[in-house]
Amino acid sequence: MAQMAQAGLPLASGLRAMAEESDSRRLAEVLWGIAARLDEGGTLEAAVAQQGARIPEPIRSLILAGARSGRLSIVLEEL
Repeated sequence: MAQMAQAGLPLASGLRAMAEESDSRRLAEVLWGIAARLDEGGTLEAAVAQQGARIPEPIRSLILAGARSGRLSIVLEEL
């Protein structure tokens, strides 16, 4: 995912690819949900917030901080 973000590929496409490869149904559902919200024109912040408790607060905070700072790919590498 981090490599996709670094390459400038659409985030929603990367999320869908990760969902398809995931062994975890729960994770796949979260990724599909975020991708769908982004496809609808929503922001990453809104898409992540919509998932609520399905994404632990520390992870949500890191993702949003990475997006706001323009360093999302770096944050994703660390997750």
